[in-house]
Amino acid sequence: MYPSLLLGPNSAPPGVALATLTKSVNPAPSAPPQTPAVSDVALLNRMRQIVGNGDLHVLTLGTVMKQLETEFKMNLADRKEFLNDEVTKFVQSLEDINVSSLF
Repeated sequence: MYPSLLLGPNSAPPGVALATLTKSVNPAPSAPPQTPAVSDVALLNRMRQIVGNGDLHVLTLGTVMKQLETEFKMNLADRKEFLNDEVTKFVQSLEDINVSSLF
């Protein structure tokens, strides 16, 4: 049997501080865990579902972003401009389809 296994839970070998043992056995995490980034494709697909099924008279970029942030559990502030451009393009394409169906 190893001599270190004979030590009690709160004792350390002579000349070694218990705190030293604790830090080497249980190192503190170096950084908080990161939420995996969501792909642009996944964001766009879900955004199209939200906008396509929503009421365009009351839907705003803010409500779309809030729903995406809730569903993907992440802050999308750094992608706001990208999402704004894509929402605008998608809404325009919906309007173009509606206008062309009149003729």
